[in-house]
Amino acid sequence: MSSLSYTEMVGMEIKVVTTLDEEHKGRIYTIDEDANVVILYRGNENSRDYVFLNADYIKDIVILDQERHKIDTEIPYIDVTKYLEELDKQMQKESQSLEQINSLASPEGQLIFNEISRTYKCDWNGLNIYLVDLDVEISPPYSNDQNVTGNPSATTRISNVLMQTRRKLNLD
Repeated sequence: MSSLSYTEMVGMEIKVVTTLDEEHKGRIYTIDEDANVVILYRGNENSRDYVFLNADYIKDIVILDQERHKIDTEIPYIDVTKYLEELDKQMQKESQSLEQINSLASPEGQLIFNEISRTYKCDWNGLNIYLVDLDVEISPPYSNDQNVTGNPSATTRISNVLMQTRRKLNLD
């Protein structure tokens, strides 16, 4: 442990070992004596990464560079509108993934749905897998061409896809 106080080490590059034997490297950004927290800066030109450590849980400190460097605290411009749009897209994608899960379907049915929906737009219609663009349904037990109904021009193709999917998933 260094004989310097945390305040004297602000700006220095250090390695901290916690009482849980976790290691953290970075520059001491600041000390919050009221909260007894040491804040390490591990950022670079592309990111600003901070680690907050309770000083009571610091077992050891090794000074890696005694030169006290100024830490760039300039916050880059963030296009909040663009960020919110990306967040919205991500939430919609996750929401769509959840809509694809049918808690009433058998595990085999869900596997088949997941695989077929990689190629065709699928929805659940009760326990039936409905291929939206083709107007074709696959009903339980999802095992043969008798389970494929709907648009006559597409049922033969989907029956073949179903059989290939079952083989691929080792369901036969």
